Amino acid sequence: MNEWREYRMGEVITFQRGYDITKADQKPGDVPVISSSGITSYHSEYKEIGPGVIVGRKGSLGTIFFEKRNYWPHDTTLWVKDFHNNDPRFIYYFLHTQTSQVLKARS
Repeated sequence: MNEWREYRMGEVITFQRGYDITKADQKPGDVPVISSSGITSYHSEYKEIGPGVIVGRKGSLGTIFFEKRNYWPHDTTLWVKDFHNNDPRFIYYFLHTQTSQVLKARS
């Protein structure tokens, strides 16, 4: 069996800040706009190709979402720009374990 190896977060995934868009700028469509509280609306254009992992960075800090479809990550989020050959679903669950560890440490 292989031994466990330690990595820095940046070696496993790379985050990018989301994109600004106002309700007035949105056009009717089926592309989810994902904010720190989840899907808040739909737009006709996407910024990123799914699957994606999106993390709240403002408001609902640390919330984690998985989106199969192409999507628009709102500027209240960070999204995984590069999975470094890791499975997106694995990264989604991995980030949940990290968030729960931080919350336990704070209580």
